[in-house]
Amino acid sequence: MLRLPVTLALVLLSLLLGACQNPISKAASPGVTVVWSTNPRTILPASFPTPATYTVTLTPAAGSAITQTGLTTTSWTFQNLPPAVYSILVDGLDSSGSLIVQGASSVDTTTSSTTTALVTLSYLSSGSGTGQIHLTLDFHTTGFTPTAASLTLTTPTGQVLTPTLTLSGSTYTYSNTSAVVGSYQMSAVLMNGNAKALQTSSLLVFQGLDTAATLSFQAQSFNIPFKNLTFQNTRSTSDVYPYLTSIAFDPSSQILCAGTNGVGLLLSTNGGTSWTNITTNNGLCNNYIQAVAVSGTTIYVGTNGGGLAVSLNGGSTWTTYTTANGLAGNSISCLAVSGSTLYVGTYGGGLSITTNGGANWFNAVNSTATTSLANNEINAVAVSGSTLYAATQGSGISVSTNGGSTWTTYNNAVNGLASDYVSGLAVSGSTLYAATQGGGLSVSTNGGTSWTNYTTTNGLASNQLNSITVVGSTLYAATLDGGLSVSTNGGTSWTNYNTSSGLANNDITGFALSGSNLYAATFGGGFAYSSNSGSTWTVEQDISALSSNTGTAITVSGSNLYAATANGLLVSTNAGSSWSQFGAGAPENTWVYALQVVNSTIYAGTAKGLFISLDGGTTWTAYTTANGLASNQITALLVSGSTLYAGTQNGGLSVSTNGGSTWTTFTTANGLGSNNITGLALSGTTVYAATYGGGLSYSSNGTSWTTYTTTNGLPSNNLTGVVVAGSDLYVPTQAGLSVSTNSGTSWTTLTGLPSLNITSVTVAGSTIYAATNAGLAISDNAGLNWQIYTQVNGMGSNTVNSVFISGSTIYAATAGGIAISQ
Repeated sequence: MLRLPVTLALVLLSLLLGACQNPISKAASPGVTVVWSTNPRTILPASFPTPATYTVTLTPAAGSAITQTGLTTTSWTFQNLPPAVYSILVDGLDSSGSLIVQGASSVDTTTSSTTTALVTLSYLSSGSGTGQIHLTLDFHTTGFTPTAASLTLTTPTGQVLTPTLTLSGSTYTYSNTSAVVGSYQMSAVLMNGNAKALQTSSLLVFQGLDTAATLSFQAQSFNIPFKNLTFQNTRSTSDVYPYLTSIAFDPSSQILCAGTNGVGLLLSTNGGTSWTNITTNNGLCNNYIQAVAVSGTTIYVGTNGGGLAVSLNGGSTWTTYTTANGLAGNSISCLAVSGSTLYVGTYGGGLSITTNGGANWFNAVNSTATTSLANNEINAVAVSGSTLYAATQGSGISVSTNGGSTWTTYNNAVNGLASDYVSGLAVSGSTLYAATQGGGLSVSTNGGTSWTNYTTTNGLASNQLNSITVVGSTLYAATLDGGLSVSTNGGTSWTNYNTSSGLANNDITGFALSGSNLYAATFGGGFAYSSNSGSTWTVEQDISALSSNTGTAITVSGSNLYAATANGLLVSTNAGSSWSQFGAGAPENTWVYALQVVNSTIYAGTAKGLFISLDGGTTWTAYTTANGLASNQITALLVSGSTLYAGTQNGGLSVSTNGGSTWTTFTTANGLGSNNITGLALSGTTVYAATYGGGLSYSSNGTSWTTYTTTNGLPSNNLTGVVVAGSDLYVPTQAGLSVSTNSGTSWTTLTGLPSLNITSVTVAGSTIYAATNAGLAISDNAGLNWQIYTQVNGMGSNTVNSVFISGSTIYAATAGGIAISQ
């Protein structure tokens, strides 16, 4: 199930039994090539020596270091290395053997047979005594006259200096006649009023001799924003419930935890009667939580982009684990605990396993080997004895009996699994249950070799399942849009509980139970509790003050401002000062993923289908799979004349030429990289479809498709959109923002952004607006420099989902409301 800014299902994990075996080593890796070069921003006195020889050392996570000395080249290849994560250290020595240059990096040989590691070397200088430094800040080549300038120097002893600069003509100067010998990190900024205009940084290596150096501000450093922005945050008063993403309960400690989409972790020790809100202010690494697990008083929290947070004392203190500690990825989709072993599923990084509390990690990933994990997008994990099950996004279920070293995969085409998009898993005895997205519930009694499928024809409320929980002979299926389905006969028939039973929302993102007490986390309806096995429900009001105002898209048409939110579609007629919902038939109480307004026609792509109004929102028509749409999850929209393109989750691209009455669908069978469509763009007759998991696909005839992936230079195949600006293509991904100037043949990934998790991109004229989970980044020089805007500038949240530009006004849809530039 799509969750902006992350396109994946959220799953509930139940308590799992048994322990797993330790990972088994893989075959030897042919080699690692280390290539190094000096830092181009280093400034050296003319008399400073150059390296005569180099020493390269590879140190594995466990084992002895491997060293090569006396090298005179700037690269070296190590052959026949065992698979491991290696730390790399390169030392450059002068003719007398003294260390003068050094650099470090790391390499993982467990995921690639042949690897090249690049190391940047920086010059070192240390000694006694002082000397004279004279710095000149030269900006005349830019044709720009600053109104102020600042220089920051970090001295060899760690002292930070901000000296006074002297202006003379087109230069600022700084002199220090008693500078301490060593390496100085320099950062210089020229200002235009209160706006940062030019900036540069360098490393000055100072030997003690009189040294003169010039910091030049070149044309590419030019970075004057079109105005010094502040934002005013506007929120919907109708959106009052937190968006819960996951829930977990431990009967021994009575700890009940619920993850939220932006307001941290909710913790209760009395069955939900009262709650404690734990956020980054309490040591949590990130307030956007995708998965939670509880074992006694130990709480595991998987976040979207912040890594794994662990508390050993019921939430009082927290320790964070990220890729720097060996975790496969910082965006975590699911968690499972079995004895002393913790399993962490990630978005795009595969599955991480630790048996010692996070001190060391083994990462199972997808590779070219037939026995590897089928997919690095892990939605759920289950353990039964020594067997490990991993549910993937689009590749079925992978099963390992040796702790994750090798895998066997079961899917739809070969084994009859209802759908390869598996969102949840449960194991009871010898029976495996798989919750799928679009296929209902699949049940196997032979480890996944064959399956029996249960759908709405058996009474399930929906075929879109978020998770499955099994207790004894009772099955609990949490659905995307139908509430909670319960079966006491193995799935043959079902009883359904929904809003008519008291649930505030039918999108159940997490489920837990204790005896006859049921706990349901909903996406937009808060936390619901039932003490009678689901017959009636109470929505907890204690947590309603934790308001979520997630905006997903925004657009302006005429004098109206339209906002797509996680709880429906809103309109403002007074530039965002106040908001109102549309009348009967409009999308409400549902996530609106995509929004297009053409004159008086409004198109809204939602979790319940496509809604179209031809009269500005007075009346609405809903189009669903009953009309031929590939899926009711409409995640991207494109309108071109009389042709309507609707990108879906898991269903591919549906196209209509008659206003939505009938549809033609294109899928991976036609060459699409993936059936998860996250963005659409049109250039002439060429349609571009950004996909999640399959890269960027394009077609000039709408029938056959060509796809660009990481093999063409994209940083990730997990795209969050696509924009065509003139002859350039911009592709935001979960691993950075890429640009192609040759129609996709090659790509350049832009640097300097506050986060690699790019949720969307907008291009207006020569200005690029990159929405990220760490703020809004704006560049007016092709991405060479960026201005970053966050909550400090008045935005409601640092998580920005999309941006719309109207004249000189910026509208940003954030997790904390709609931010409007002033």
